[in-house]
Amino acid sequence: MLGSPSLQIRLSWDTDMDMDLYVEEPLGNVIYYANPISNDGGQLDRDDLYGFGPENIFWEVSASDGTYKVSVQDYDESPKLQNWVVTINASGGSKTFSGTLQNGENKEVTQFSLSGGQISF
Repeated sequence: MLGSPSLQIRLSWDTDMDMDLYVEEPLGNVIYYANPISNDGGQLDRDDLYGFGPENIFWEVSASDGTYKVSVQDYDESPKLQNWVVTINASGGSKTFSGTLQNGENKEVTQFSLSGGQISF
């Protein structure tokens, strides 16, 4: 990815397992490995199948105003506890979240709102 995106959501983790990043846009479209590009400009740069990441979902042009939902999934359904980190960057700020997953869990990381390019958590 080149340049500075208007919104970027990044997932990394500490095992060689497959984890996935999901972002639901304000109009309900979900960006993830099976739907990597949205009509609203968001895109997944790559689906890391073999561990550690990062996976990035980003908008090169202005992301739409509204509420976004971010979640992560242990795609491999591993019994091994996996630590993950999600960082959200926008012109109005940045925030990092962390947690653990195992056994195919899918966890909501956070919801945030964009309004006029400014982010609020």
